Amino acid sequence: MGRLSYVGSLLVLELGALSSLLSCGLANPPQRLTLRVDPGFRGRVHISTCVQSAPAAEITADSQGAAATSICPTSDQAVELVVVRAGQSHKITAQEISVLRTGDGIPTSIQADVRP
Repeated sequence: MGRLSYVGSLLVLELGALSSLLSCGLANPPQRLTLRVDPGFRGRVHISTCVQSAPAAEITADSQGAAATSICPTSDQAVELVVVRAGQSHKITAQEISVLRTGDGIPTSIQADVRP
């Protein structure tokens, strides 16, 4: 009987690991957005989301760091920014980005700090 419970425990463990792998594989990949900023820009960028007339993949911020994009990240979808400044690019990871949302989950803006 001890051997049978050991096999059952292993089966539960394997099913849990498989479920975890599948759920990670099915998650939405992060949306990547390229943001061009002025050569001397440092500070917080504020990107309005879901603006139909704005570009999606590559946008340009004004001198205060404001920009707009047509992307509308879902609540289970992260955003990554590739900041292009003076011909050099720098990636800002999803963990460093805030996606602000309304109470019902609609994205209103993306905020991130552009550092030297």
